[in-house]
Amino acid sequence: MQPGHESVPMVEARGVVKVYRTGALEVPALQGVDLVIHRGEMVAVMGPSGCGKTTLLNCLSGLDDIDRGSVHVAGREITSMKDAERTAFRARSMGFIFQSYNLLPVLTAAENVELPLLVGGVDPRSARKRALEALASVGLRERADHKPTELSGGQQQRVTIARSLVNDPAIVWADEPTGNLDTKTGREVLDIMHRLNRERGQTYVIVTHDPALAATCDRIIHMESGLMEREEIPAKA
Repeated sequence: MQPGHESVPMVEARGVVKVYRTGALEVPALQGVDLVIHRGEMVAVMGPSGCGKTTLLNCLSGLDDIDRGSVHVAGREITSMKDAERTAFRARSMGFIFQSYNLLPVLTAAENVELPLLVGGVDPRSARKRALEALASVGLRERADHKPTELSGGQQQRVTIARSLVNDPAIVWADEPTGNLDTKTGREVLDIMHRLNRERGQTYVIVTHDPALAATCDRIIHMESGLMEREEIPAKA
């Protein structure tokens, strides 16, 4: 976590409830979550499958609506925003890293990275310049013209990281970012995330099953049945 940022909340969730409904069936996914994440903090979210980890990430980032409660990100209450306003806020202020990479196969690495900027109205020349800078920051400038099928899994995930940081977001949400990678490549990707956290002061919220990854974070949130069961401060080497 970046010094001097401890008292400034980046994320504040109060009484967050999320219920999935299929016909008459209701499945509670989050059951009144209260959580504060500080600026510059790296937080891991752990727990068994189905405990609500990914749902929590999706609700805190505004990808999913909630049934009750409130979520503030960077001082803005996203739960009261209209869909278009929330989408624009995510584009300006957030980055996302997914286990499945979510890269468009018909686009090159540079085109994938610049896409959020183009959607946000940045002119193409500036968008390309920033995309190339983002790729350079993850060591992939020379692969800018390669499509995803021409890249290894680790390289594809680095493109995803470049895309997540191209808009210089205040917070990055990562869902199993090393889940599809071997141990060595996963460690390289994690090292990049830690470097960006140090250099840019970005906040990271990382859903993971990997205890080794979680142990490198500032704090670990353990979830069980849609609730925060406990928090842990890992003893870093």
